[in-house]
Amino acid sequence: MFHSLSALIILFISYLVWRYLKLPHLFKTVLSHGSSDNSIEIYWQRLISSLFYGLLPLVIIWTTDSEPASFGISFNKKGVTLLSGMMIGIVLTGAVIFNYRKPGNLKDFPQIRKERWSLSTAVMSSATWIIYLFAYELFFRGYLLFSLNGYLGKWPAIAVNIILYSLVHYHKGWKETAGAIPLGFVLCLMCLMTGNFAAALIAHVFLALSNEWLSLWAHPSINLARKSNKLMNIN
Repeated sequence: MFHSLSALIILFISYLVWRYLKLPHLFKTVLSHGSSDNSIEIYWQRLISSLFYGLLPLVIIWTTDSEPASFGISFNKKGVTLLSGMMIGIVLTGAVIFNYRKPGNLKDFPQIRKERWSLSTAVMSSATWIIYLFAYELFFRGYLLFSLNGYLGKWPAIAVNIILYSLVHYHKGWKETAGAIPLGFVLCLMCLMTGNFAAALIAHVFLALSNEWLSLWAHPSINLARKSNKLMNIN
């Protein structure tokens, strides 16, 4: 009961941090070096949210002398976990391929609105995505899901997790909100079967990075050398 309530409180705090805790203006001025793009804000949003989604559950587990594996924070069944995560990720990448050129997708992705992407921008964006998704899945398909599973049982835990996972996508529109339901179900089921959150992490990384890279290639306002032999202008 304690961990389930703690998970709900962490979710509420972390969501508010992700949505509303903006980068202090002084830091933005210093770090952006006069750049007008939003890359610094995106990096801040991902990294500060990672601290709350990832660190708070670990602190609670550590201070209550709980076993991390009881909350899906382990890497047992490595073969099954890796294979299942990659299979789901490949399916999600296939869905991205059919969607990445659509105006609705290009309106939101890539999240960094920078006319000229450098190699360092691509690396930094990918790295912060992975850090954020590690913390995000550690929370959603780790601490939250497994604490609910221990308190409510398998199917109620999956149902509550899906509802909450869908709700945190509400501000992105009904398509992402609805899409989070089947994805959430598959990820929850796979993580409970493998006993850890790693399969969801792998699948989510596939989804985020494939969408970012393909959207980056297709976006008309981002300077890429699409008509030359170079894949990207990294000057």
